[in-house]
Amino acid sequence: MDTTRVIRAAGILEGEGTFRTASGRHAPIVACQMTDLDVLEELQALFGGSLVSTKAIQSHHKPAWVWTVQGDVAEAVMTQVYPYMFNRRREAIDKALATWHARKSVLESQRLKGEQAGRAYLNGEGSLRKIATRFGVSYETVRQHAERITSPV
Repeated sequence: MDTTRVIRAAGILEGEGTFRTASGRHAPIVACQMTDLDVLEELQALFGGSLVSTKAIQSHHKPAWVWTVQGDVAEAVMTQVYPYMFNRRREAIDKALATWHARKSVLESQRLKGEQAGRAYLNGEGSLRKIATRFGVSYETVRQHAERITSPV
């Protein structure tokens, strides 16, 4: 990736960007809202993401657009612009990524538990209820993972 373009993007995001996590999913989000569509199109060309128009709050306001990326793409953007950001933005990025990594770790742990429970059920190690209780997952989780294991890809 062109370092000059990333540095320019970092400057835009330093002034107009937001670095945070989404409620509930805890996925990182990078967003930038402004009236300069060409600048946001440059961010979209560089990093991907979505670009949507917003309604003017008052009739004398100029049209505005919002560029957004989230999840793994937002993590990549945060990582690329991080060296060029000032402390306040770096702290926001650190917080968003720490939350995201913790959530990914929990999700991976839950996925592994479900997979282990599904295998135990398929191996005949007990009833659906006993396996679910043993692994601390729902009956539906055991059933779904057992189904995934036996279904061809």
